[in-house]
Amino acid sequence: MSSGEEHGHGQQAAGSEEHGQQAAGGEERGQQRGHADRAAAERSSRSQSQASTSRPRKKRSQTKWPSDVKSAGQVNEEGVPEDPKVNVRLSRVCGLAARQRVPLTLDNFEDLTTAERDDIFKNDIQPYVEYPEDLHEKATRLAMKIISHAWRSYKNK
Repeated sequence: MSSGEEHGHGQQAAGSEEHGQQAAGGEERGQQRGHADRAAAERSSRSQSQASTSRPRKKRSQTKWPSDVKSAGQVNEEGVPEDPKVNVRLSRVCGLAARQRVPLTLDNFEDLTTAERDDIFKNDIQPYVEYPEDLHEKATRLAMKIISHAWRSYKNK
């Protein structure tokens, strides 16, 4: 008997082999579980895509200028309307103004003059989203911020 076997080192080596077999079995179970998860995900994605085959998706329509006026009423400190419907209207109208009224040939939105900005607000924003006269400056600043962002996004498409 060798000195390693006397101190139980031989048993430890045998234990390591058993541990290796258990680890391999654990990896195998993990792989099986991963395979089952992928298969379930594929089944669920197929079922979702099959549900929408009954009717084709509508084409996206062009954004149109609104036909009515919404009043801003309550606004926060930045001039953002607290009513979500008015806020959506403001964003939509600002996006339309950015795409249709601000030229793409500008190098920078800051190149618009104050008169051009006031004209855009007066003719394109105010007729669709009414702000009280005392909030006119806040409203103009907010509208130009939204228009600037929409214009940059449109220009970089």
